[in-house]
Amino acid sequence: MAVHSTSPSIRKFGPFAFDPQTGEISRSGRRLRLQPQPAKILGLLTDVPGRLVSREDIRAHIWGSDTVADLDQSINFAIRQIRAVLNDDPDKHAYLETISKRGYRFVAPVSEVPAAEKSISATADGALAPRQSSVAEPTDAHFSSSPPVARSGQLPRRGFRASVAACVLLAVVCVLTFLAYRQKRHAAETSTDSIAVLPFVNLTGDASLEYISDGMTEEMITRLATLDPSRMMVIARTSAMSYKNTQKTAQQIGNELNVQYVVEGSLQKQDNQVRVIAQLIRISDQMHLWAQTYVGGHDQLPQFENQVAESIASTLSLPTRNRTQEHLPASELAYSDYLQGMRSLAQRSKPGFESALQNFSSAVQQDPKYARAYAQLAVTYNLMGQYNWMRQQEAGSQAKAAAMQALSLDDSLSEAHAALGFSAWFYDWDPSQAEKEYLRAISLDANNVDAHHWYSQLLMTSGRSEESERQMHAALALDPKALILQTNLGWIHYTARRYPLAIAEMQQVVAQKPDFLSAHYKLWWTYSVMGDEPRAWQEFQIVVRAISSPEQTEKILAAYNSAGYAGSLRALYNADDENYYGDNIDAARCMMFSGDSKGAMQALFRGLAMHDGWMIFAPTDPAFASLHSDSQYIRFAAQLSGKSANAGLAQ
Repeated sequence: MAVHSTSPSIRKFGPFAFDPQTGEISRSGRRLRLQPQPAKILGLLTDVPGRLVSREDIRAHIWGSDTVADLDQSINFAIRQIRAVLNDDPDKHAYLETISKRGYRFVAPVSEVPAAEKSISATADGALAPRQSSVAEPTDAHFSSSPPVARSGQLPRRGFRASVAACVLLAVVCVLTFLAYRQKRHAAETSTDSIAVLPFVNLTGDASLEYISDGMTEEMITRLATLDPSRMMVIARTSAMSYKNTQKTAQQIGNELNVQYVVEGSLQKQDNQVRVIAQLIRISDQMHLWAQTYVGGHDQLPQFENQVAESIASTLSLPTRNRTQEHLPASELAYSDYLQGMRSLAQRSKPGFESALQNFSSAVQQDPKYARAYAQLAVTYNLMGQYNWMRQQEAGSQAKAAAMQALSLDDSLSEAHAALGFSAWFYDWDPSQAEKEYLRAISLDANNVDAHHWYSQLLMTSGRSEESERQMHAALALDPKALILQTNLGWIHYTARRYPLAIAEMQQVVAQKPDFLSAHYKLWWTYSVMGDEPRAWQEFQIVVRAISSPEQTEKILAAYNSAGYAGSLRALYNADDENYYGDNIDAARCMMFSGDSKGAMQALFRGLAMHDGWMIFAPTDPAFASLHSDSQYIRFAAQLSGKSANAGLAQ
């Protein structure tokens, strides 16, 4: 029996609006993230509200005759995603009821709006604006301390006049919502066009030159990004490089990234020279708008990159940046070191960072005027210190010096301003100065995904969650396949106490990359704050196995068996593992989750005395919320504020 309809309509239930055709869902006008399979299941359930939909119906509708390795796990995961987005407690359900061993029933009243009205009720980004509903917004007692809100059992009948009044009110609400939302949109999300540089293909037959083709991809992204950010959004490196060695066509990639243009290129050998071929393709009709071949020595590659960028700008009627003052690397060796450094930096690993430091240091030794190499040297030092793979005091000092040197050579370098902002925020605890640098970086290059990302984190640690979320969405628009950005969007939800949304974001990351440690870390925190010890322990085990030695892991597992979750947390805190990083802030979290507030305060004060950069995350972390009225914590917050240039850190 078919249980789904094909009628084009927008479905309303509570504060939610759901389009089963596209899978888009919004809550009170704010777009929510829901993966395709959970969206299809939600569509199936809302097709027949009040009726049972069996697991077999779900299998047939979503997967058809395809073989699914673990069907039950796939369905369970999708149902958890739906509940997280709807903020629905399975034990006190307002929307989705589980019928044991049979299936699921959507229990909330569902009303439908013709799809033709979508353009009226859509916000600037396509999310549906809120409309009047007789169903009050449910409150999940598990996630909120607010008293339950009464819900009506059915939709009341309205007469003609009531319908007219509702329509007028709807129009007013939609217009006001649209105007308010449009004002909040970041410039990167309102760009009329977007472009992706696909990974340049190394056709030289020499694998040792792979870093050059990868480097050319990165440099082309950088150069295109600064042409006219107000008119052209450029997809960042992480998302672009995810298509390396893919068999997908330019049209498929363009559609996946939602861009209007792609740049394809290749690197070949020709005697003792290199041959670079580049072309610009319009996705809508697959037309090759421009193509060119460049032949020359390795030392001419930076010039080729500039020429490609200028030719693309001319083809697309974009203004070209005046590059007469821009310094090009003075030697082939300096440029080679720089490209190898960029490739190593992108690995985001300790060996990668160490190689990047060597590469960028060599580049500036070969060419002391190489501003971009100084800027990336600053970025590398910043991240080495944040990861605790270098003493923070040394890392911060070196990062600041490198960023300042870069700016003394080229004050218009966006990445140098962003690096200086990071140093001011994480190491100097000066959010006011950091914000100035981040805003300067974004003004110079609105396509600088690092600037948006790091600025978002500054805003998060300052308690400005709405602004933080906007900046993270701007970063995600530029780099939609960057898992760290999606993870940190979940982190923003965590600090704002939106735990179901935090879990949904981070579970999506884990579904894509099961060993993505940062997401497991933040899931561990979230479940612990919620008091969900079984799931917290599940995530905690993953973290422990990743950061601890086998011997220490066994001790922690043994502590769990003898003393439960609290015992295992205290065992990690007491572990002496040189590979364990973030010990002060995570030790404090461990103590809080185990019920030892005194131990937590000791860890926080130790971090304060060490000027540990991670301390800036403590004031807005829900793990420490119960301490805010404690005299010891008040003293800690005051000292943290006093060590920063802005008392706003100690909110």
